[in-house]
Amino acid sequence: SNTFTQNEQDLAIIISFYGRSRSYIGLCRYLRKKKIQVVTITGVEDNPLSKEGRINICLGSKEKFDKIAAFESRTEMQFLLDVLFCYLFSLNYDQNRIKIKENLEGMTEYRGNSV
Repeated sequence: SNTFTQNEQDLAIIISFYGRSRSYIGLCRYLRKKKIQVVTITGVEDNPLSKEGRINICLGSKEKFDKIAAFESRTEMQFLLDVLFCYLFSLNYDQNRIKIKENLEGMTEYRGNSV
């Protein structure tokens, strides 16, 4: 997994609706040992995973109370991830644009050679 190549300069985001997955909790502890900052995103505020990350973002689940709550949860999660991505991308905007261009050129070259 990518966790073995991450270092202290990286940020990990772990998403789990209920925050009870032992593997995610173990992963969070492993990343913290490597001094990697961890943000957890959960749908339930008080859960084991939310206590492991440096920051927990809770979406405040209403799934038990509303017929369209599952749709609402997905929409909230998508919005939050879009905002986080935009913010993180903007921190090194020029470098990220260059990297995207390089990746696209690499994919185009690969596809051209594999035909």
